[in-house]
Amino acid sequence: LFLHMHKPTQLILEDRLTMREFMPYFQWWKNTDDVLITCRIFIFNFTNTHRWLHGTDDQLAVEEVVPIVYRETLVHDNVQFHEHNSTMSYVTRRRLVFMPDRNVPGILNQTITVPNIALLGVAARMEEDNFFMKRGFNFIYALSRDSVFRQMTVYDYLWNMRPPILKEARKYVPGMVPTENVGVLQTMYEDNEEHVNVRYGKHYGNDQFFMMNTYEYEPTVPGFSLAKGDCFASIQNSTEGATYPQNLDEHSALIYWRKTLCRAVALYFDRRVYRGPLLGYKYVLPDDSYDRLPNSTADCYKGQFGLLEDGMTDLSKCSRDQ
Repeated sequence: LFLHMHKPTQLILEDRLTMREFMPYFQWWKNTDDVLITCRIFIFNFTNTHRWLHGTDDQLAVEEVVPIVYRETLVHDNVQFHEHNSTMSYVTRRRLVFMPDRNVPGILNQTITVPNIALLGVAARMEEDNFFMKRGFNFIYALSRDSVFRQMTVYDYLWNMRPPILKEARKYVPGMVPTENVGVLQTMYEDNEEHVNVRYGKHYGNDQFFMMNTYEYEPTVPGFSLAKGDCFASIQNSTEGATYPQNLDEHSALIYWRKTLCRAVALYFDRRVYRGPLLGYKYVLPDDSYDRLPNSTADCYKGQFGLLEDGMTDLSKCSRDQ
């Protein structure tokens, strides 16, 4: 009679709300070694840069390099329970591990031609600066002998990209150059320790289970400061993707936060998925998630120097607080 009135799965979900440390669901969340999470990186090689720079070709030509596949490992540590307000604080640590069996042999040593991200980024950042600042930039650029496009290995592009412009700039204005290494994945994963505070317990129930209150002690995306008058780029009510609210259905919307995205995004129901006798729901990111909002005042990622095109987002404040 008891089991008929209280389904075992519902009892487990209700107990899971408490996140008791000796229970399996807590250990599965704390250490995710048994979960395979892959990260696929798509890179485009520019094949006609010399012809384009000399005006022979009107458009740049690109070819896609096969996806580079890494495994992302995730560990939750330093867990603290705050029973007075039914919240948990913890530290997440993420890192990438190259998967040889999922990649083309020698792919990391393949040479590619790519835009000089640092040079173009600095030039765009200084577009509105005064004449003397621009002259200083041109002086450093000339000394560095850097170029708009650079040849490098796939590995260097991802993990060890050190453009001459940054090395030269650091000699003269070290305070404006926080790092010389702007490898794409190096930049995304260099601060792999993140401090999170979430809700848990029966006080908040299934609907708010593991929703975030703060990330790095703030309710906003890193780099956005309400005290400085920045746009309210909220991370509240989102999850980091390791645990979601419970009892979801086809009408639920999941707010998903990842630092690599530099924003919280909404995932919506797409379809039902069966694994044997088990039924699951697949939620996806809509294609228009990075489009401009009708109300540009509420669009925190529209760009600092004019509206970006639909599908683009400004990550500068999140990644470098600029």
